[in-house]
Amino acid sequence: MACWMGLLALYDSQDRRCDVLQIMAFVLWRIWKCQNEVVFNGVAVQAGDAVTILLKQVAEFNARHVVDSMQGMPQNALAASGVAITLA
Repeated sequence: MACWMGLLALYDSQDRRCDVLQIMAFVLWRIWKCQNEVVFNGVAVQAGDAVTILLKQVAEFNARHVVDSMQGMPQNALAASGVAITLA
């Protein structure tokens, strides 16, 4: 626990504590999913593949989070920010 708190303290000083918590949540989820692949499907996921999937999911989540946060923004605010996203 002290190691975890030290890691959070390090990133807290850099205003990146949320990034660490987000990555840890995705890491734990990916470990769970890889374990389920072995248990239920008999398929062992290679560590490199698991990391690749993890990074892709984090990027997709962050991209979607940006779009979701812009849903309520007025169109003139989006244009002023230079964001070129078509919101469906």
